[in-house]
Amino acid sequence: GPPAAGGGRDRLARRRGARTAGGLNAVFGRWTEIVGEAAAVHATPVKLAGTVLHVQVDHAAWATQLAHLEATVLARVDEVAGPGIVTAVCYRVGKS
Repeated sequence: GPPAAGGGRDRLARRRGARTAGGLNAVFGRWTEIVGEAAAVHATPVKLAGTVLHVQVDHAAWATQLAHLEATVLARVDEVAGPGIVTAVCYRVGKS
């Protein structure tokens, strides 16, 4: 019979999923390299929702500091994970 509609789209989504998973592993694995040693002690990536990286920080001051550096953080994430994997970072204060 005829191929099911949307098969190509599913394949594309799967490929993008694999690319995203690889990028996410790179972000988590190389977080210290991305934000620097000082910040990495206080900020931990928690999850990727769409293209928004959620990061937990242990103090509001770190959320403010990292928010000011967002363009730099995103540029480093692009280098490590690939362009477009993360387009924004959301910081949340809390204890792990």
